[in-house]
Amino acid sequence: LPSCLNLKFYSTEDYEAHYSLTHRYYCSICNVTLMTEKLLNIHLQEVHDSFFEVLSQRRNMYQCLITDCEEKFKNAEERKQHLIEKHNFSKQTNVNGLIKKRIKKYIKNLKFFFFLIRFLLR
Repeated sequence: LPSCLNLKFYSTEDYEAHYSLTHRYYCSICNVTLMTEKLLNIHLQEVHDSFFEVLSQRRNMYQCLITDCEEKFKNAEERKQHLIEKHNFSKQTNVNGLIKKRIKKYIKNLKFFFFLIRFLLR
């Protein structure tokens, strides 16, 4: 990505961590990076698939966000209730944010962490 052209990596581990966090589960349509392959697939369906809304009116299409859980729901609210009851999510968790927003803050913190490690190892 153009935003990564000026990045310098001091080790293979730094590069691999960067790649995993910023490019592995990347939506090329809207430039969002998600934490898992499942979240990326859900994002692609719910945000970019024009048939998703039509199909979701006829059958359960909203997938659970947990990797090993295959349950589907009529709408996002039912999914959120499932996540709270079965997977102990907080009621305050922004479930839609998990599939729609960037993980920029996490990446920024990780970059600082690697910078700090390099600084301390000098």
